Amino acid sequence: MTADTPTRLSTSAAYLSARQAADYCGVSEKTIRNWIAAGRLSADKSADGFRILVEALAPLRRPAPQTPHPADGSADGVRADGRGDEAATVNLLPALADALQLVREQQERLLQATAAAAMWQERARMLEAELARLRETPALGPGESLSSENPSLLTPRPWWAFWRRWSRTTG
Repeated sequence: MTADTPTRLSTSAAYLSARQAADYCGVSEKTIRNWIAAGRLSADKSADGFRILVEALAPLRRPAPQTPHPADGSADGVRADGRGDEAATVNLLPALADALQLVREQQERLLQATAAAAMWQERARMLEAELARLRETPALGPGESLSSENPSLLTPRPWWAFWRRWSRTTG
């Protein structure tokens, strides 16, 4: 039986196992199981695994991959079904390791940038609170200082009191 010919059970519906469904869709068996767990694919659980209707797989089936052909016309390490042999897969391992390292470095940079952003946000909140507190305190005139010697400075005064005092000194 090939991946394109589903097994027929006693009923008229065609069912596949998770492995067969993975081959049929061109994905891994784990992907099929994830689709089932996420509810993207419906399946019946049986004693020997999952039973999946072929009709349910039709929207999820990926087209067969194009077989890559090098310039010289050879297809080293690539089978007719588009999947590489083990030697070709082993040749990809260093590239995958490099890609994984790059992902880890980018994750580290993201964590550092997130920490810096959080620090600056906290600094902005602190400065905003300080500004609000300063807006609530009265402004001091030239030569005035907050001290217990001048209790009038510790209590808020009306906005017009400055003008009253100013008019006495100028007039």
